[in-house]
Amino acid sequence: MPPTTDREPILHFGYTNREVGFTNPSLAQYDGSPEPVVRELLQNCLDAADRAKRRGVVTFLKWTVANEELPGWIEYLNKFRSAKLHRLTRGEDLAPDERRVIEKIDALLETETIPMLMCIDNGIGLLPERMFSLLNPGHTRNVQGGAGSFGVGHLTAFGASDLRYVLYAAKYLDDAKREQKICSGHAVLATHRTQKAEVVSEDGYLLKSRGQKAFSGESDFYPSNLPPLLEEALEFVDKTGSVVCMAGFNHFNQDSADDAATELAISRVAAMNFVDAINTKKLSVNIHLVEDHRQQVTKVDSSTLGATLYPVRDENRSRSPRGGFIGGADAFRAYETLTLGEDITNLEPDDIFIKFRPLSEGTERSKVHLFRKGMWITSKVPRLESGAFGDVNQFDATISLSSGQFEQLVWSAEGPEHRGLEPTRLSSAERKKLREFTTKIADVLRVRAGKRMNQDTTIFRDFATVPGEATHRIEKLKRDGPVSGGSQNGRGRKGGNKTNGKGSRPQTQGTPRGGNIPDVGTSLLPISVRTQVLEVDFKYRDTITTKTRVGVRVTQLNGSDESCTNPLQMKFLKIERIEWEDQSENSTDENPWEVVITPQEETMRLRIHLEEDELSDTNFVEINSVRRTVAA
Repeated sequence: MPPTTDREPILHFGYTNREVGFTNPSLAQYDGSPEPVVRELLQNCLDAADRAKRRGVVTFLKWTVANEELPGWIEYLNKFRSAKLHRLTRGEDLAPDERRVIEKIDALLETETIPMLMCIDNGIGLLPERMFSLLNPGHTRNVQGGAGSFGVGHLTAFGASDLRYVLYAAKYLDDAKREQKICSGHAVLATHRTQKAEVVSEDGYLLKSRGQKAFSGESDFYPSNLPPLLEEALEFVDKTGSVVCMAGFNHFNQDSADDAATELAISRVAAMNFVDAINTKKLSVNIHLVEDHRQQVTKVDSSTLGATLYPVRDENRSRSPRGGFIGGADAFRAYETLTLGEDITNLEPDDIFIKFRPLSEGTERSKVHLFRKGMWITSKVPRLESGAFGDVNQFDATISLSSGQFEQLVWSAEGPEHRGLEPTRLSSAERKKLREFTTKIADVLRVRAGKRMNQDTTIFRDFATVPGEATHRIEKLKRDGPVSGGSQNGRGRKGGNKTNGKGSRPQTQGTPRGGNIPDVGTSLLPISVRTQVLEVDFKYRDTITTKTRVGVRVTQLNGSDESCTNPLQMKFLKIERIEWEDQSENSTDENPWEVVITPQEETMRLRIHLEEDELSDTNFVEINSVRRTVAA
């Protein structure tokens, strides 16, 4: 084995015991579109700047370098040729996706230069232990509560590299506060076999030397004397910071490799996902993809944020953004609220910052946008969705979190992609605490918005509105006809017998058994006829004990009510199951019109799944409930 020096880092491919083609399953989910790539890069940059206790400044640069200037070029070239030959001579047809990967790499190898996209930040830098986490998915050591994470998320950058090769370099301070440098890289190709039938791994890493102790955790294993390309890139870093370099940059797989269009795409992703951080001057982004670095740089900062977002203000109004990413309409709404809204300061704890902006009647549904450490997480916060504010004046609000218990709960519920909340990731105690925070925020927003006095307002079914500010309960009237759920004496009406293959059993005439009515409020959300699913906010106002149960039913309105002398018999719709949070209850064969649930002290968001074809476009439905108890 020839000797190597620190000045000659090599791209080392170890051994494995399984064969993998060029369509690596870990990378298959990343299509290279700008949204996930730029968001992931900026997440980590913002986190690194926060740890360095400074304002984040991120620069995107595009360079073109000669092939041989790429660190580990000879090893990369030999590995690709061996892997390609092995895949083509196996006697099997390659999948179209694998052929496309090979064709893209072949096209770049036929040229004398390679385009590179570099993302440069002024954060804390990549210490050896953070470099270890970066190159070893599943071993993340990211600080809890950080904006981004190195876990599997770093693989998104490979979507922007047609060579499937990403390089890293950094300046950092060691324990003695001395400036140090470090670099590495990761290439993902395909496996091949040696003459001894050993399987060479698809993963290659830029390291000091070959060997089987590539990830022993030794702090001096990563090169500290950088190749010229990475050394030049670090000149853009002042004291500490990092460089992520995507070799064979593909302009995010856009239709044309146009630098101006790519600059625009990066600027919009940055503005939309980090509107809070940019507005508060915690982050600014410089984008320069043209070759002459003396030309004007595109900037996304607090002074240009509004102009960047304005052209996309109408995007994604009628549908959810692909993959759960924020749409232009939501981003611009959040920007207007952050810049024009009023502070709500009467909410404890003090590390929850809320902006409130009233909307004109009938313009938009109320919406709450959640940001953590300046980064957009979701505009659909559990218990703070639009349907929860149907009876108050319309508004837009932002929640900004930077520290505290609520921020930690949100961080834990985000998942690896840091968008959307998944409460199932939390323990039962944590989910309860998260509900307490969101319920408290909802109460504050409802008070600030004020009650709507509009005929179209969605209200709880057992409330009525009258002119003026007054609201009163509907009076329950004695009725002569059958009560909800059965006859006047509480016994359900039975018909004949029905044979279902399991023997004969009594058949009721479409009504569950009787019972008394609890103090319940419900607010029915928009109905999906196609999916036969209803969503409803359900509030139980009686005292809850360990024996308390409520039977939930769905009835079709028939035009009569409790004031009628001879009201029409209620028609109950058959229910398959009811879901809420991470729980679910099914109906029974004996009583398919009712599902018994355990109520909670706070409002529950129920998803009621009806049996097939029970709900049609002519149905008008309401939620009906009855008190149940369990035996001692």
